[in-house]
Amino acid sequence: MGHVARDAALIAAIPNIGAYAKSPFIYEAGSIALPNSQYSQLAGLLSATQKGQYLVTQAGGGIIGWLRVMGSSNIPKAIELFFQGEGFTPGGYLASIGVLELLEEYPNLFEDILDMYMCK
Repeated sequence: MGHVARDAALIAAIPNIGAYAKSPFIYEAGSIALPNSQYSQLAGLLSATQKGQYLVTQAGGGIIGWLRVMGSSNIPKAIELFFQGEGFTPGGYLASIGVLELLEEYPNLFEDILDMYMCK
């Protein structure tokens, strides 16, 4: 029961988890790092969910629009913003909790994978 309580507390502490839970894909789309020219049109005007909905709709809507938006992310800008203190999106926090759980459950995971590929 300790793991469940710990994970619940970690998840409850994630910023904006409520908005994320309502529409995670749209929230992630609205949280990508955009080129400055595109971002300046939206900065400060919309929530992540509203911005995501706008961007996905502008990109054609549906899964194709979402993939186009996600593919247009400015990765160097995202890394810069992360190190300036922007942090993860709720999805990033959830993924990091999952990785920590995996490493806790399988402490030799990386060694086992290396051994498998090195044919030991």
